[in-house]
Amino acid sequence: MQIIWTGKIYSDGRHNAFTGLAYFKDKYFLAFRNSAGHMQAESYQIIMTSPDGKKWDLLQKKHMPDGMPVDYRDSCFLLHEDKLLLYSFCTPIVDGKRGKSYTQIQIISGNSGKISEPQIIQRDCVLWKPIKLGDTFYAPGYSCGKCHYQADLYCSAGGLDWKKKTHLAAGSEIALCPLDENKLTAFVRTETPPYHLEIFESRKPFAAWTKISEIPRIIQCPHYFRNNGKVYLIGRERPDYMKTADSNNPSFGRHRTKIWSFENHTLREVLELPSAGDNSYPGTVFMPDGTLLISYYSQHECGGEKWAEMMPADIFVAAVRI
Repeated sequence: MQIIWTGKIYSDGRHNAFTGLAYFKDKYFLAFRNSAGHMQAESYQIIMTSPDGKKWDLLQKKHMPDGMPVDYRDSCFLLHEDKLLLYSFCTPIVDGKRGKSYTQIQIISGNSGKISEPQIIQRDCVLWKPIKLGDTFYAPGYSCGKCHYQADLYCSAGGLDWKKKTHLAAGSEIALCPLDENKLTAFVRTETPPYHLEIFESRKPFAAWTKISEIPRIIQCPHYFRNNGKVYLIGRERPDYMKTADSNNPSFGRHRTKIWSFENHTLREVLELPSAGDNSYPGTVFMPDGTLLISYYSQHECGGEKWAEMMPADIFVAAVRI
């Protein structure tokens, strides 16, 4: 695996993060959050388009949502019929306290290209990176209880109305990867020590999940793609966990966005992208020539060797030959 080129496509001195990427109607679509800092309640959604993955134009910059102090995050595109679905979530912040996160959707029409207003589709949890398997939509939905995060499997017939199906795992961000029409693999970001990535599997009707592996690495924001029958995982690897919040601890500068191959229930590192500090949350799409286009954010050009809540972060794209 080899990086062909990388490009910084958005930098305005603010914290830009949490990307989603898609190819729709002969154009690339990129969505991300623009804010003053990592945990800030003043957020804009930025959507950009490109004819080739290199030159990007601003399609929309929208306060998200209007008139409310929220932390808006984690754009995720999903193609469905002649529409492009854009999932994300918001966490209300009132008097400095974070409320319960909810999930919303916007729809980009294939005929007009119009972007709909956000519609709340789940008030009880964050639906993270929905997928479509056969005629059914699936998504891990996580929420924070009194002690730790819990994630359940949700399903939907059309991507709008979601119902809880079964408990999945203890964790937050989860990448659901369909190995075939009847089998799902779940890469789970854990929120309890030692914070190692856990891998679960389930078969239709996905009523029960079995833990098949624990990877001795701290990998966050897991995102998968497939190529020639092989499964790859992208995410942010941390050398440790809470110690990285110490501004005098240099380990924060060793956070990296990486790619691993997944085989026989194990991960093997195959590529590291230019990155440091607060980074990752990737999106991927294959270009017509088979090149993999990756979107992500990073602070490696902003002094990302130390933690700083209000430190700027930039948006990057990378073209990778597999």
